[in-house]
Amino acid sequence: LRRLVLPGNRIKGIDEGLAAVGPSLTRLDMKQNQLEGSFPTAIYSLTNLDFLSLEFNNLSGALSSSISRLTSLTKLDLSTNRLSGNVEGYFDSWTEITAIGLGRNKFTGDFGRVATNITAPYLLSLDLWENDFTGNLYSVHRLSNLISFSVSANELTGTIPTEVGLMQYLGELDAARMKLTGTIPTELAQVPLLRTVALDYNDLTGSVPAEVCALPSLEDIRVDCRIECPCSECRLDCM
Repeated sequence: LRRLVLPGNRIKGIDEGLAAVGPSLTRLDMKQNQLEGSFPTAIYSLTNLDFLSLEFNNLSGALSSSISRLTSLTKLDLSTNRLSGNVEGYFDSWTEITAIGLGRNKFTGDFGRVATNITAPYLLSLDLWENDFTGNLYSVHRLSNLISFSVSANELTGTIPTEVGLMQYLGELDAARMKLTGTIPTELAQVPLLRTVALDYNDLTGSVPAEVCALPSLEDIRVDCRIECPCSECRLDCM
């Protein structure tokens, strides 16, 4: 058996079944079930997995470092569970991964170390929203091939680095609901494919640069009321 695809059912446990399947499995999709308890340990032995989707379940507790064994992963989605623990050291073994979804959990770690530890050259999507990550965004430009980046509702501080202008493929930037300070850098206008930007519910000041407004790809930008925004695409969130 190479593929096990059972989304949208009422399955509560999969450890025993996976132990019987063996390591030949390459695709496991169990999203939107009723999986509960700790992360299924049998998954750590599925070393040929390239697709793992367990989002929208009720899994809890910390991941084991054994998840680093899954070196063939190209897509990982564990979002919308109750998983926790420091995960900053787990990313360096996933050299083939293109999409990581960890949103809406209780994961921790320093975002700078997360960005530094990601070695996959073609990571296109990184979703870390609504967790407990700390640190700042100063290393985000290392993820230069990202198309979609969401880190909102974490505990990040500091300014938006000017190096964000180096992210030439970025289309979606969601860094709302944190503790970012300073101004929105003009260098954001150097991202030619930027479509949506969410920076509301931070402590930013100043205005949205006119150069950002002039991006032909821009469809939507969300900032707080205190930010002056000359873009027709602006949506102001007033606290």
